Amino acid sequence: MKSGTWKFKAVLVTIGLVLIAAATLVWPRVSFWHRKQQAFEKLGGLDASKRIGMLAKLSAETRYIPTVENQGEAVTVRLGGWVFSLPAARYRFDGDPNDNLRLKADYLDVVVDGVRSKKPDFRAHMAPSNPQVVKYFREVDPYRMLLDAYNSTPQNIQAATTPAELQKSLYLLLLRTALQPNGAEKLWQRLEVRSRRGFLSGDANSASVIAAIYLPQTKQFAEIALEPHDVATMDDIYNCLGELDIHRDPNAHLNPSPRELPWPSFPQTEAQPN
Repeated sequence: MKSGTWKFKAVLVTIGLVLIAAATLVWPRVSFWHRKQQAFEKLGGLDASKRIGMLAKLSAETRYIPTVENQGEAVTVRLGGWVFSLPAARYRFDGDPNDNLRLKADYLDVVVDGVRSKKPDFRAHMAPSNPQVVKYFREVDPYRMLLDAYNSTPQNIQAATTPAELQKSLYLLLLRTALQPNGAEKLWQRLEVRSRRGFLSGDANSASVIAAIYLPQTKQFAEIALEPHDVATMDDIYNCLGELDIHRDPNAHLNPSPRELPWPSFPQTEAQPN
């Protein structure tokens, strides 16, 4: 009996060890799958306009815009330590002394909207927790980060195979919902003009076409709204960007930067996988 009892206990111990080993292997996968499901559920809580916006696709090809040189006298807007210049022969101020950021032309208006950083400023309770993800957002070039965010889709969450991939995919999607410009659902392009990279959203039928041009010297983006008139075409918009010269303001200390716009609020329902 003692021998049989010992054998029975040995079998129970063996079964227990097998179950523990199986749980060690299986539970992380189950937990990981559960976190992915939570992420999808939280994304489903976004409002309809943001869900529709996720269907927009950023162009894979870059639109290279020829530079227009020898413009003669220029009209300038100074903002955020930068000077924005366009040829005075075609562009003029609106005439409103309170609106010194808007230039008018025959086919469109140009509004210098601001120079700002797009690096995320996560609130403490919303900051990523995975060390690899934290390192990514701290060290990645802002243009690369924005390019990754604009190319992110919910399918990246489904394709994630590690907690780091899952968390990075979720945060990039959150950045996309916060920073994706209006008009992306109509036309969304990568551009390069005067050796500067950027993004362009909207077409000639939009109320405004938004150009975000990356300024690597300060790791900021210059944002310009081009408001086409009824007769404007995309060529008018491209030509305007080709004429636009952006350079550092040597008298920046005399033109203080405007107050930064508040960082866009992220959805309050996001999941934070570890």
